[in-house]
Formats: sequence, C-alpha cells, structure tokens
Amino acid sequence: MTKKNYYLTVFLIVLFSIHSWGQGDGYTIKEGNRMFPIGSYYLPNDDNMLRELADAGFNIVRCSSKETLDRAQSAGLMGWLPLSLQSGATDEFKKKVDALVGHPALALWEGPDEVVWWFTGEWNLHYKKKIHEKPGSWWEQEEGAINYAEEKSASYIPNINEAISYIRSVDTLNRQVWINEAAASDTKYIRQYLDNIDITGCDKYPIMQLGESDPYEEMHRYCNSKYTIMQQPSPKNGDVRKNVDDIKFYTRRFLEVGRGKPVYMVLQAFSWPELGGDYWSSLLPVYPSFMESRYMAYIAIATGAKGIYYWGANYTKSEEFRQSIYAVTRELSALQPFLVSPEEKHVNIRGIKTLPEVKSDFSSIARRYGRDWLIVVINETDDYQMSVVVENMKHLNGMKFYDLYGKDEFVVSNEEMVFRMKPREIKVLATSKRWKSKETKGRDYAGR
Repeated sequence: MTKKNYYLTVFLIVLFSIHSWGQGDGYTIKEGNRMFPIGSYYLPNDDNMLRELADAGFNIVRCSSKETLDRAQSAGLMGWLPLSLQSGATDEFKKKVDALVGHPALALWEGPDEVVWWFTGEWNLHYKKKIHEKPGSWWEQEEGAINYAEEKSASYIPNINEAISYIRSVDTLNRQVWINEAAASDTKYIRQYLDNIDITGCDKYPIMQLGESDPYEEMHRYCNSKYTIMQQPSPKNGDVRKNVDDIKFYTRRFLEVGRGKPVYMVLQAFSWPELGGDYWSSLLPVYPSFMESRYMAYIAIATGAKGIYYWGANYTKSEEFRQSIYAVTRELSALQPFLVSPEEKHVNIRGIKTLPEVKSDFSSIARRYGRDWLIVVINETDDYQMSVVVENMKHLNGMKFYDLYGKDEFVVSNEEMVFRMKPREIKVLATSKRWKSKETKGRDYAGR
C-alpha cells in the first residue's frame, strides 16, 4: 500500500466511525453499524430520563439545535432535525443548516410534519380558520377547498424542493431527508415533492376515545355535533382492539404513494384526551396495551416499514403505559441485526383451515443474520389458528427455533414447522435465545 492510499484509508475509517448518516434505504449508520431507526419525538429535559430512553432501545431522537444534538450524543443517541422546508432556502434556513450539518450526532433531516394535510384535509381549516365552508369540504372536493390547496401547494412545493436542494449542496455526508405525512394526506401533492426526498411515511394513532370506525370520519362527526361519541372498550384478557389493523393498511398505502421509497411509521405514545382542547378534554384517557403497541410495531415492520417512531410521549401521564412502550422498543432493539437484514422471501407462512368460517390471515418476517434466523409470525385474525405452517425452510432441517417470549421450541422437519396460535398472537422465533430482551418491565400492561 502506498503512503497516499494508507492515509486515505485511515481517513475513511475515522470518518466512518465518528459520523452517523443515511444509507439511502431508510436505515442509518452509527459507528459503522447499520441501524433500524427506533425513534422518539420526545427528548426529555432530564438527562436521567434521556439515558432511560436510550437504555430502552431507542436510537434516535428529535432535536432542534446544537445543544439538543449534544445531549443526544452524550446519551449515545443519534438525532434528527426538523426543518421548515416549506419556507424555502431562506437566509435563516441556510444559517441553521450550515451550523448543524457537521454535527456528528445528526443522522437525518426532516421536513414539515403533515405538510400536505394542513392545506387539504385538516379539520381546523373549517372550525378555526374558516377557510373551508363546512366540515368535509375537502373530502367532497368543493371548489373553495380545491382552490386553497392549489394555492398553498403552488407556494409550498417549490420551496420544499428548493430547500432540499440546498441541503444536498452542503451535506457532504448525503444524509437522508424524510417527510412524515398524515395517514390520509393527498397523493397528488405528496408526489410533487416525492422525487426530492428519501423517506416517506405517516403517523397513525388508532387507539382513541371514539368509535372503532375510521377516526377521521368520527372526528368530523364529533365536530359537527350530529353524532354521539362512541367509547372504545378497554381490552380484556390480552385482547387486541381491531383498530390496530390500520397500521398495516397505512404502511401499505405509503409504500404505494411513495412508489416503493422507504417508509417510516410513527406510532402512538399518548392518549388522545391528554392532548386537551375542545375535542378531548372531557374524556377519559385510553391507552394501547402492551400487546397492542407490540402488534402495531411488528405489523408495520412485517408490511415493510424501515423505521418505527413514537410521538406524544411528552403528553403521557401514565408511567405504566410509558414503560409498556419501552418494553416494545427493548424487544425490537434486541433484534437490530435482523431488522436491517434482507427478507428471506422463499420462506412462506400459511394456515390450513380446520373450519370453513375461520379466517386465515398472517403477516410475517423471515430474516437471517450470519447463521442465526428470525421468524416472526403474526396472526391477524380474532380466530384461533390450529394449523400454522412455516414452509420452504430450505437447508434448515434439524435446526431448532425458540419462541423467545413463550415456552415452545420447534425443530424444522421436511423444511417446515407446524404450530398453533391464539387470536392476534405474535410468535417471535429465533435459533438462539440471545436475541430475547431480558427486561420484563412493562410487558404486563393491559391498557385502558
């Protein structure tokens, strides 16, 4: 090796080891390791709480300044930075980007939250701003709502694209740019900025105080004072409320809206009534159970999400609920090497029906890390599954799989495993018990 090449190699090793940056596929890199983002919008002011967040498996937090990035770094976390891209590459914007682009904890740029939703379907466009003539003006495609959306998009979208171009021009690490949208944000406008971002996705918080139908519809009904609020029943005996199925639907939606770009899903770390305001302040808090939070995380990943983020923890008053979220993130963090590994698509999961009326719907994850394997099977139904078959497990005959959070062990025979599952059950099967989270705190939280 020549002296020049030697110094170049040393420089690259040092650069690689001290910086975190995007890989173009939604994952990030920290200290040379690819990471599946497990993120928190909440950055606690207390350093002990911040370290607890890191110990719970979170690896990235929302930051706003050099000081908050410094705090994240001191806790062993990466940070992402939200920016007002819709205002364009103003002098103030450039100054902020220039000041923080070199920070070693910075892993990701984020655009304005739910930007398309705020000029299309947001209900306050009628109730507070009086821009829409009535509730549902956008969904009924009334002329005034369309004109307003066209006017705002004509300003916002070029500014977003201009601001991103500036970031690209100064960020030598080529960090990824992410814009989170509302679950029902308009495809047309998202696709007007889509080519300039790296990561799309949405937030969805399905455990509400309203009825089990679509919360957007229920919100309009509630605001219009024509319908009575319907209470969601608390989960019983480990049941999972059907609203969690929304997570799969909207993960799929944004994979389609984004034309296959990486998708981040932002999940629920709060109770809607804790947000206050006219809609919620008189209602009792309703929290997802541990099983529901776990279900939402795994179904998002199985559907194709490349990162899981949690919003609203700063509003949460229930420490039990907070610890249940931490139990989910610890479990995911223990599986990090698998979460950034490619899917082993030849492995197939199916159910053999024992009764004609039994539904048989599954989602799954099948991944390999070195010689270890991970198989996650999600029963998406409210039925007991008496014959679940994991098949096409090529070259794995004789290999033992452990149910990490159960008591079962399975040995592959004839390139398959066969077992039974309870309603909404998730089996996390691995070839070694070392992939299990040892902490049990929060896993018994029953929700409300």
